Amino acid sequence: MRSYAVSPFFLLAFVLGVGGLVFHASPAEQRAGGDTLAGAARVIDGDTLVVAGQRVRLHGIDAPERKQFCRFPALGRYPCGQAAAQLLTRQIAVVSGGHASCAISGRDRYGRAIGVCHDTNGTDLGGWLVAHGWALAYRRSTTTYVPQEDRARANGAGRWAGAFVPPWAWRRGARLDGKEVSDATR
Repeated sequence: MRSYAVSPFFLLAFVLGVGGLVFHASPAEQRAGGDTLAGAARVIDGDTLVVAGQRVRLHGIDAPERKQFCRFPALGRYPCGQAAAQLLTRQIAVVSGGHASCAISGRDRYGRAIGVCHDTNGTDLGGWLVAHGWALAYRRSTTTYVPQEDRARANGAGRWAGAFVPPWAWRRGARLDGKEVSDATR
C-alpha cells in the first residue's frame, strides 16, 4: 500500500472544505483536436498536467500560480497555488492511482494540448477544482464551469473563504499586499 505525505497546505485546504506561467488560447489559436490521451498523470500546477508524457492545460479553468499566495481571515497568507496543485495531485493519486484521461480539443500558441481531463471515476478534474474553490472558471474560453464557480463562491469553498487575486490578474502583477481582489469579474 502506498503512503502519501500530507503537507500542511493540503490539510489547510481539506479543513476549509475540500475532502509556471499559464496562458489560455483563444479559439483562433486552437487547432482541431479530437485526440484522447490516457495514462500516468503528473501535476505541474493547479491547471496543468502531464498525461502520457504530454503537457495538458485543463480547458476552461484558471488556477492560482505555484508562487501565488492567498489569505484566510483567521490564518493569514498561505501558498494557494501550491495548495491547488497538491489537491489535484491527491485527487488523481487517490482516486485514479495516478492516471487520467484527457479529451484534447486543441493546442495553445505554445503547442501545449488543451483538454478536459477526467480521473478514473469519470470526474472532470477542472470542474472538480472549480467546484471546490481552488480554480476559477475562465470565461474567455468557455462558460462551462461558471455554475460550479457560483456555487463555490456562495458556499465560501476553498479560496472563496478568504481573499485572493484571480490568477490572470496575478500574472499581470496584482498582489494581495497591494489591492486585495476576491471576485471573478473580468
